[in-house]
Amino acid sequence: MSARRKTAGDDAEGPGSQAQPPLEAFDVRLARLEALVLELEGGQLGLEAAIDRYREGVALLRGCRETLGGFQRQVEELGAEGPRPYAGDPDQRPPGGGAAAGGAGW
Repeated sequence: MSARRKTAGDDAEGPGSQAQPPLEAFDVRLARLEALVLELEGGQLGLEAAIDRYREGVALLRGCRETLGGFQRQVEELGAEGPRPYAGDPDQRPPGGGAAAGGAGW
């Protein structure tokens, strides 16, 4: 008997998982959601199949929104730290002009 090896995606797919799924998982879920929308809009599904697809889509949408919310919080936290200027940035002009103000400060 061989045990099934656990992969990185196993934890992200489980119900009630607290781990934030990787970006690849988000992209896969979003692509599946888009495919479901196309199926539903196509009008070729029976009622039961359409309801099943709709349920799946609602669950995917909820997961995608949670993931995006996590990414948004990360961006806000990074932004709260404030910008860190790069000393070698040629677009940053020293206050008062200096040599760079004339355009020939190289």
